[in-house]
Amino acid sequence: MEELLARLQSQPEIVAIPAAALLVSAAGARAWIRSRRKAPAAPTSRALSRIRIEAGTGIDRIPSFRMRLDHLASQAEPSAVDIIEDLFAIGFSLDASDIHMTPVESGARVSIRVHGVLYDLVTLPPDLFLKVVSRIKVLAALTLFKKATPQDGQIDAGDGHRIRVSVIPTNRGEKIVLRLAAAASGKYELDGLGLHPEMHAQLVALLNANQGMIIVTGPTGSGKTTTMYASLMHVHATRGDSTNTVTLEDPVEFDFPEFSQTQIDPANDVTFATGLRSILRQDPDVILVGEIRDDETAEIALRASMTGHLIFTTVHADSASGVFNRIIQMGIQPYHMASAVKAVLSQRLCKRLCPHCRVETEVTDTERRQFELMGLDHPPEGPFFAAPGCELCLDKGFNGRTPVFEMLVVTDTIRDLINDGKPTHVIERAAREAGMHMLLDDGLARARAGDVSLTELLRVVAK
Repeated sequence: MEELLARLQSQPEIVAIPAAALLVSAAGARAWIRSRRKAPAAPTSRALSRIRIEAGTGIDRIPSFRMRLDHLASQAEPSAVDIIEDLFAIGFSLDASDIHMTPVESGARVSIRVHGVLYDLVTLPPDLFLKVVSRIKVLAALTLFKKATPQDGQIDAGDGHRIRVSVIPTNRGEKIVLRLAAAASGKYELDGLGLHPEMHAQLVALLNANQGMIIVTGPTGSGKTTTMYASLMHVHATRGDSTNTVTLEDPVEFDFPEFSQTQIDPANDVTFATGLRSILRQDPDVILVGEIRDDETAEIALRASMTGHLIFTTVHADSASGVFNRIIQMGIQPYHMASAVKAVLSQRLCKRLCPHCRVETEVTDTERRQFELMGLDHPPEGPFFAAPGCELCLDKGFNGRTPVFEMLVVTDTIRDLINDGKPTHVIERAAREAGMHMLLDDGLARARAGDVSLTELLRVVAK
């Protein structure tokens, strides 16, 4: 019986029960198991207690991490707990965004996304991978025996670190993606966003207002949430605890003691629209709406921004000037936006050139043709740079990411164009004539400084 119980506790798979065990009465077996069972420990704290996070670790450490994981996986009796602890420590040390565990014919390929790039770490044998999956499910409070349906959960890694867990079935087994959310303290500062000085000054002035809507736009993974969190932290720092700040998020990325945060939960009728209605009954000063996806949410948010609330939100659009027609397509009247929206900030993330191996380079024929397609008769003047790769960047040629921004402030002229329902290119031309710093302008300044290559910049800013 002791052997049977040990196998059941260590392996979630079905265990063949010896015939002798069947001779024990069911009641007697249950009583014996209860007497032997220990009080369950908190799985999260126990599993992550040995994590040692080395903040600021560079990607040049990845080869040594691979060797460590290969060693752990090749043991005679490899430990799923040790593998998971090392993966979490590696992920947080590298400031990674995700860890991917993908079933393959030989087991499971484990890779890590750092600054938008996936790096392979280790391939786990099939038996070890099954134990790793079971262990992660236990930590995330997921159902062990459900293998044919997707599941989502969360692991508290302590010290403000959290891990979102997503499990989906594939033709070779369950695929797991772990989304790492490091502690938020000291990470979200307006000065650290990398805004052009003029844009920074404009944004600070807008954050001092008591009402209005500020929209952040850009593709998935472009840093929109970071910008909004930094803005909220600036408001809190300048206004103090007297400001009631609330958020509606899907999901809640980080836990901020300074704000009241609500997770969107459609199953319990907590949508952006219903949640925003409820929030407005609680006397808020500043509201973050994770995303405007429909006309109902847009209508409520716009009205709130005209009645004494400062609203931050995101809208998916190709550019800052394209946000207005995107919201009009949802069924919103142009005059509502013209009155409510104060500014739109569009942003992208570019791969940063490795500072150790970058060299000056000429504009290529391909880059020249891309500039022509963007309406430029001649390519801009350099100097420009590229990086062939070195040991410190794992021969990639880049290390980290840098943002590029454009900010459209709604002036009287822009407001009239929105009211008249003018197309995007007309609004953009008027903003450019008024001195708006475009994405390409911001990117070219960073390219001349050696931060990004022209090829990467054109890939990111092309519409």
